[in-house]
Amino acid sequence: MIDNAICLCYNIYVTKYLVISVCRKENDMALIWIEIIVAAVIFEGLISKRVFMWFVPAAIIASIMWFCKVETYWQIVVFLLVSALGILWAKLFLPKIMRTMPDRRTNIDAIIGEKCVVTEKIDNVAGCGQAKVKGQIWSARGVQPDDTFAEGEMLTIVAIEGVKLICKKSVAAKKSKK
Repeated sequence: MIDNAICLCYNIYVTKYLVISVCRKENDMALIWIEIIVAAVIFEGLISKRVFMWFVPAAIIASIMWFCKVETYWQIVVFLLVSALGILWAKLFLPKIMRTMPDRRTNIDAIIGEKCVVTEKIDNVAGCGQAKVKGQIWSARGVQPDDTFAEGEMLTIVAIEGVKLICKKSVAAKKSKK
């Protein structure tokens, strides 16, 4: 809801300046292009929907055209065309590119799904237990309220709650018992 209001405000802002620029006699478009760049950066920072960032290169190209003394009409046409192409590209192709990028989990998220070894008996009822993962000792609990795991068991980390690992029996450990 608020995103739509910000989008509407930005569109009104840009349209107002483009209409004013066509009517001006001095035609100081450089200032208008700079204002559009600043406003686009601010609005993209507020929303980050990959919409407003396309106004930046469009305004840069239009300001280069202003510097080369191209007519205001063509500056506006090129600005609108480059903006539209950028937004279209962002909506159609960018999501496909983003999906093909590898998942790079960082910090705490990086250990979810990893294996850990129980270093102190885990007993959910007693509220005790520790496990070692990537050389670090963590407090650990089982997924189920009545889970207990013996020292030396291999577990899989399924979540982290506060400073506690939430673990379940590793698939490899279950197969080896059968």
